[in-house]
Amino acid sequence: MDPPQARGGRFQQAVQEIQATTTAPKQQKSRLFPSQTSSSPKPKKITRSEAKKEEELNTFTKLTVDYLNNKHADIEPEPSPKTYYCEYANLRNTPGRCVEPETETQTLALIDEVADAPPRPNVTSWFHIEGVNDAVLREFFARMKLNTGAPSNGGARRGGGKNGDDAVALFFKRHREPRLRFFGTHMYVAMQLLDRNDSEGDIPMVSDQQVSALFIPNRRILLTVSEYASPGTDFDRMRETLVQGSSACNHPNADATLLLAVLADKFMEDSFPLAEELGDYLELLAHALIMKPGLRYNIPADKVRTELWRMRRFALRTRRLTEILAEDPLQLFENARFQSFVAVVERQSSSLAELCGMHNERCGDIMSRIEVHQTHKTNETLFTLTILTALIIPVQFLTGVYGMNFENMPELRTTYGYYVFWAAVPTLCTFTYLMLRRKGLIEDDSDIRITQLMPTEVVSAVSFISKRAKRRMRQVGVGAAYVAGGMAKGAKKAGGAVHVTIKSASPRFSGSG
Repeated sequence: MDPPQARGGRFQQAVQEIQATTTAPKQQKSRLFPSQTSSSPKPKKITRSEAKKEEELNTFTKLTVDYLNNKHADIEPEPSPKTYYCEYANLRNTPGRCVEPETETQTLALIDEVADAPPRPNVTSWFHIEGVNDAVLREFFARMKLNTGAPSNGGARRGGGKNGDDAVALFFKRHREPRLRFFGTHMYVAMQLLDRNDSEGDIPMVSDQQVSALFIPNRRILLTVSEYASPGTDFDRMRETLVQGSSACNHPNADATLLLAVLADKFMEDSFPLAEELGDYLELLAHALIMKPGLRYNIPADKVRTELWRMRRFALRTRRLTEILAEDPLQLFENARFQSFVAVVERQSSSLAELCGMHNERCGDIMSRIEVHQTHKTNETLFTLTILTALIIPVQFLTGVYGMNFENMPELRTTYGYYVFWAAVPTLCTFTYLMLRRKGLIEDDSDIRITQLMPTEVVSAVSFISKRAKRRMRQVGVGAAYVAGGMAKGAKKAGGAVHVTIKSASPRFSGSG
């Protein structure tokens, strides 16, 4: 049988097709002889835009190939896996034993010892292997006398797949959903485990790995195989509590299947600190955005949202696993403590999904605030440019009028016309600015933005002219008010004189007929 890494599928075929299309040389046909290819084709000139498009296409093709190779490929085998063995009793405060074989020979000898020993009703054996190795797994199947063929007809099949799947091959396949298989002599369960990778800058990164579990009901033996050593999950602490007799599995009413539920519960509990760390990072990101808004927070927020999506997917898959275990079509999980633990894991998975959803909404709010800030910044820039354009309109009017090529334009022949023009420019700009300010179209912060775009000399000149213009307008306003008051008094006196004249001239008031 071919090794698992050599087996190809439709995803590998797609990868080969993409690579073939990108690396195949392009043949140019001759115009005179279409059936023949030109021996020395003329080099075609490539523009800068075409080169950029070709580079983007090659980048997208490379990303597609990498995605298909990494996400849908089989699990890479480990040449030297690490094996741990734990043996515990279903009684409180009953000591067990832990063995860590260092070589493959010691591992096989330990497997022979456990396989040759008669099954004990109150003792559970747990093998944990870090790294998938085909030779070790096949030796385990052979010495435990397990069925490596297709699942039995009455077996449970969840998560799709073919009936002819090899029992050992399932450990190498990357399952994208929970899977439960029964092969007559043993049962196969696929779970997931979250790990915290090294931070990318300040962003905590999350990765997931597959944990395959093999349970032998009549021997009370459990085998778990992870892709690699998990730094975030403390299996040593779990083995220590099992050996000391202080774990939930050390109970008279506990079954050997309870260890599966305890493992799922531990995987779920270890994922909550990762979600809280992502939430704390979002809080810091929100405070930084308040203190100093900018577009530099957009990429970190998008990366955090990707990690939250990965964690939420893990929570939903774990909840699906609990649903599969609760269905129990083979009646292998009838233990009451097992069912209670499965219910706890289901509630925890729902809580983790809700927590990731809440953090995802917070992430969306941060990205919305970034978008609002960018829109506000764009509007401020356009507003400043509009104000500057409005200030230049009188100057453009003057240049347009005196730029006409008419012969009869007396102002063009004046001696000081050029100096008068430059004296009128700041005056008109100041007048326009004061009118816009009076109408409320310019606020104080707009003045600051406009002055930042002007040279220092122009700002000082405009400020001086503005102050004189304001003082002059106040003087003109006072004089106009005085003149208006005098005119009102004069009009009142004139009106009284007219009234007396009319009264004396009227026959009605003079007493004449």
